[in-house]
Amino acid sequence: MTLGELSVSLDVRPVVIQARHDFPVSHWWHADAIYRVYKIEPFGERWWQLLEKHMQNMSAHGSNTIVVPLFHERAEVVPEPCQLLGVKRISTDRYQFDWTPIKRFVDLAKRNGIEYFEFPHLWLYWEVKYPTHVYQREGGAWQLLWPADSPATTGAFVPFLQQFLPELKQFLDSEDLLAHSFFHVSDEPGGEVIANYRKARALLNELAPWTKGKVLDALSDVQYGKQGLVDIPVPLLPSADEYRAAGIPHWTYFCTTPRGTYLNRLFDTPLPKIRMAGTLFYRLGARGFLHWGYDYWFKMNTQEVPDVFQEGAGSDWPGIPYGDPFVVYPGPDGPLDSIRWEVFAESLDDYALLQTLRVPPDSPLLTDIRSYADFPRTEAWIASVRRALLSA
Repeated sequence: MTLGELSVSLDVRPVVIQARHDFPVSHWWHADAIYRVYKIEPFGERWWQLLEKHMQNMSAHGSNTIVVPLFHERAEVVPEPCQLLGVKRISTDRYQFDWTPIKRFVDLAKRNGIEYFEFPHLWLYWEVKYPTHVYQREGGAWQLLWPADSPATTGAFVPFLQQFLPELKQFLDSEDLLAHSFFHVSDEPGGEVIANYRKARALLNELAPWTKGKVLDALSDVQYGKQGLVDIPVPLLPSADEYRAAGIPHWTYFCTTPRGTYLNRLFDTPLPKIRMAGTLFYRLGARGFLHWGYDYWFKMNTQEVPDVFQEGAGSDWPGIPYGDPFVVYPGPDGPLDSIRWEVFAESLDDYALLQTLRVPPDSPLLTDIRSYADFPRTEAWIASVRRALLSA
């Protein structure tokens, strides 16, 4: 029995969009969000199953870069850190590492479409004043290996790095990963602490010269780029225009800001505006994109989990705008996509189309785009450019 009929018109063009290349996209995910939300054993088999769902979701939405959770990168001291690397102190200033779970992680990521790997920040964010937190697990309890306020580039952290970094290099070589890896010093320090960053980077250069050319950090103050302190700067959108004007290659990001006329991906961001993301990155010369909030389902700066279907700002509005901490929701068997996440993925397909057709970034088709704050944001403009591209 026929229940009804639907007529559809298809416009088929002889264009096969090639996979996007040379444009890494990273969304920082949170290993502990999985086991805290689902109330499962940290790094148990169920965690690995859900992790694979996360990886598949990221890859399917154009996010081809993943943070390897060697250490828990948050400044707060927590009872269940998301530290996948096994670390054990065997004597004063002597450590033993278990890389087995890291290899399992990397193998799983490769099987699920991940191309690039980010290794965690070695110094805590904003001030570069303290080393990252590294824990040792004894029985069911986690303990910091040094006090949270230990000095950044002296004291207990230095002998740790002297042992950890050569083993990291050995692991990368064994897995043929170095060419596909990025490394971090610290996240978004301001210009007033540039001396702290310089000391940390110098120590990293001394102990791990093989990281040169591959250090990637969110650094909006253009002085970091002008002074060559970072290999791959990732400025916030307004500062990206400064880096571009200075001729400094860079990625870019948005976070809690900017808002107003700038591109973003918040609850109140119109969908056509989100859809412009890939085209903006292409036109304005970004070499990659990064965002901190794939699945930060926590109350800010804790491991407490509110109902994220009711609370979208990490319980920290107005400091954190709604929609900033996550783009997926915890479903019964893996992540549930937000509409924002779907539209952002479509914007990356637009990037791939421009790349496939080898459209010059200064093409007349794109000259309406002047900056990350001054660009078209209507469905009509998007449709007209796609028609022009597919008719060429």
